[in-house]
Amino acid sequence: MTARRGRCQATYAELRGSPRSAAEARELVFQILGENHPSVDDAALVVSELVGNAIAHTRSGQSGGTLAVAIDATAQPDSVFIRVRDAGSLDVPRPRSADADDEHGRGLLIVGALAAEWGTNRNRSGRVTCCRLTPGHQAANVPERDEPHAGHVPEREAG
Repeated sequence: MTARRGRCQATYAELRGSPRSAAEARELVFQILGENHPSVDDAALVVSELVGNAIAHTRSGQSGGTLAVAIDATAQPDSVFIRVRDAGSLDVPRPRSADADDEHGRGLLIVGALAAEWGTNRNRSGRVTCCRLTPGHQAANVPERDEPHAGHVPEREAG
């Protein structure tokens, strides 16, 4: 579902919990932001990391699992809000250190480096991890624990 509200564009999609979903989420970013948006490349990378984490580390990646992606773009100051709702796990998402030859383990470090802020919280259907991208930002503060509010992703698409 895509909606346009004044100077803000938003899109929401329910995706299967499969590796292909990261590419579908990147396509959503390009559709909503367009190739000339100052944060389009960062947003595509961040949404790919968040969706990949949801598939690899939560019940969303299990057979029949789903996840939701919401992308909101504002005209000023070119901010982009990305939210990924997954089916949850017992662990709280945290950045971790990865050795130079590790193939995994850098996703949230990348999100923290690119986002002005990010956070995560549990909801009744799992967990929402969100971030805000703003051109020319400082690196995000990394949460030490669950954040009290990480934005709204619908539990299910209306309709």
